[in-house]
Amino acid sequence: MGRKILLVTTSFEGISQNKLAKTSEYLHYPMGLAYLHSSLESIGNSVKTLALNHKTPEECFRIVHENVNSFVPEIIGIQVLTATRVSVYNLIEQIHEKYPKIKIILGGIHTTVMYKQLIEKYPFVVAVLGEGEITIDELSRELFKKKPNLKGVDGIAFFDGIRAIRTKPRELIKNLDELPFPKHEPFLSDIKRTSACLLTSRGCPLHVLFVV
Repeated sequence: MGRKILLVTTSFEGISQNKLAKTSEYLHYPMGLAYLHSSLESIGNSVKTLALNHKTPEECFRIVHENVNSFVPEIIGIQVLTATRVSVYNLIEQIHEKYPKIKIILGGIHTTVMYKQLIEKYPFVVAVLGEGEITIDELSRELFKKKPNLKGVDGIAFFDGIRAIRTKPRELIKNLDELPFPKHEPFLSDIKRTSACLLTSRGCPLHVLFVV
């Protein structure tokens, strides 16, 4: 059974209307969400992606709430980057307070690195660690079972009632040709862009800078 899934990337910290006017056509957009969108859609889900990292926080929250009311998603997947974490935290709190039945899934490099902090702060969310195409599909199926067994889903972290726990790491996708082409359209529709994104590798390009 397909699900209605809303994917969101939120405001960069420090975004203002003045800064936006100067930078919007060059702004990065997250290819990870483009891959997730097409992958989830290809297996029968109804997916909508909101690319809002070029919006002010106030605009971001307004647009998300409008789309929650019109699209009525069962799951909201939020990308967490270090530069967007402030707006993400505010959005998580708003969504959980106003729409407590919606499942919230977090992903992105900040989630993968800081999952314990996020789960302890928001014990009602589930964190997807690393590649998300297969994980979020399995997770979305498990979440709506009468007795979900999240421990059986590889590559996630969640609160088990006592602490944040991490499941077995998800194996990397060996044949990337199995994935459908990323969906660029959600990131090209509302502003004039002079560039598009292309990934020549998977994951965060700055991962070599992290000390584990």
